[in-house]
Amino acid sequence: NVKSQFLSRLVEKTKKLRVENPKERESFVGPVINLNAYNNFKKYSKLASNHGNILTGGSVLQSEEFRHGFYVEPTIVEGLPSRHPLFKKELFVPILCITEYDKFDNAIKMTNESEYGLTSGIYSNNREEILKFLQDIEAGVVYVNRKKSSTTGAMVGRQSFGGWKDSGTTGKGTGGRYYLTQFMREQSQTVVE
Repeated sequence: NVKSQFLSRLVEKTKKLRVENPKERESFVGPVINLNAYNNFKKYSKLASNHGNILTGGSVLQSEEFRHGFYVEPTIVEGLPSRHPLFKKELFVPILCITEYDKFDNAIKMTNESEYGLTSGIYSNNREEILKFLQDIEAGVVYVNRKKSSTTGAMVGRQSFGGWKDSGTTGKGTGGRYYLTQFMREQSQTVVE
């Protein structure tokens, strides 16, 4: 079973991630950005625990070494209903919600049901799946088979970064060729002498 093999490896690797002060060279996960994100993490973790199965993480870190900052455990949850709010929100905290699908079209449909569309990515060797994904996914930044940061951020200096739907407001990605022009005013001038 692909899912169980994947989850086993994912959970194992996630448990090994070093959560610590980002000034430390060995750090992989630093604190969440602010108190609001910290409180959201607690709220979302409780929802995940109540409606799904947390495979790893789910807790805030409060020991002495974490007293300066909002540190939380990277969290993986499965077993949530497919229409659960955690699948529909932009969380901006380290919670990964896992689900499965029976057909590739259903995976795209499920993803597109979110009112957000910042980034999306897949791994596939199937050319038809790749083309279908690129054609139908509703996100501003999409990746296929990208090993690092497979669904986060754009390649700086190479890609614009901006979302679709409620993940963006203009349809113009930051850093893209059309971004700055949205802040300019057009003016036609005619002088007859």
